[in-house]
Amino acid sequence: MRILIVYDSVYGNTEKIAFALREAVAGHDERLMRASELNLHDLEGADLVFFGTPTHGGKYTEEFKELLERLPDGSLAGFTAAVFDTSMPEEGQGFITKKVVKFFGHAAPKLSEALERKGARVIAAETFLVAGKEGPVLPGEPERAKAWADVMVGKL
Repeated sequence: MRILIVYDSVYGNTEKIAFALREAVAGHDERLMRASELNLHDLEGADLVFFGTPTHGGKYTEEFKELLERLPDGSLAGFTAAVFDTSMPEEGQGFITKKVVKFFGHAAPKLSEALERKGARVIAAETFLVAGKEGPVLPGEPERAKAWADVMVGKL
């Protein structure tokens, strides 16, 4: 199975989750790359593409916005995708931060919609948690990412 993991990372947290996913799918033909590097040729033959972004103001990063602008409409038709983001949990935050997180939401659902508009079949969207704006990734999240990757591969 050919698996591609495409991510952007600002503070290294999303990258850490991307590497955990790569570790989980080791043994497959897997490739890990930054969103800024992706072109349509890289997608050829992929059975599953993971797309991961940090959440900033409830949205995906500028790198993903630029990637989506580069991809022609319909260019992801026939591709299966699983989308993830990294974000602060609502729980354990101060009143204001908790309300901001709740109001703006997470990036994965928005990225999923954008990928679907390009033709991808998105089978799941998941949020992995970080402590505060800059992280680190909360304990247990890389292991949860690996388990999630196993489930995603099992769906194919």
